[in-house]
Amino acid sequence: LNYNEYDNAYYLGNENNPYLALIKAKDTSVESCSINENTKFIMSSAFEQCSLLTSITIPDSVVSIGKRAFEDCNSLKNITIPKSVTSIGNEAFYTCFDLTSITVDSDNSAYCSENGVLYNKAKTEIIRFPSKKADTSFTIPNGVRKIADGAFEFCRNLTSITIPDGVESIGNNAFSDCYFEEYKNGKIISKIGL
Repeated sequence: LNYNEYDNAYYLGNENNPYLALIKAKDTSVESCSINENTKFIMSSAFEQCSLLTSITIPDSVVSIGKRAFEDCNSLKNITIPKSVTSIGNEAFYTCFDLTSITVDSDNSAYCSENGVLYNKAKTEIIRFPSKKADTSFTIPNGVRKIADGAFEFCRNLTSITIPDGVESIGNNAFSDCYFEEYKNGKIISKIGL
């Protein structure tokens, strides 16, 4: 395997494709990144702690986004998943506090989005409700059977979630940190969230 650089990122590749896998952002202060059009894999934690990242272009060549790939990308407001992606790792958008919308290409065979919320294509699993989405209440659609790990993590705008009878599985940390308490002199003075 060869080690290569392209537009603010490091890649691993071979002689046929030098940009096969994006392994890490060059600099955590990167504000934008256009992933090479030959990239197939965005590896786990590839953009971890890129807190200034506001824009990323994922090409149709990408088939896999790794676990916590965008962890701590606090300035990322929206992201578009292309039709080619067939695998998204657990908590890919962990601590993306400003994320308001996830859009999925309508021709994607594995995933879909509705009103900015990420689901598997069959809508039997809710994968991610964006942390900064403005909604204060949300009803999980009928037909959803699984709530993914971290699906509602850090969704502090939500004060109410309705879970339908058909849900059979709730993942780890699905509702973690969905509230915020403000303290003064050691006493809680306000609470927001669930």
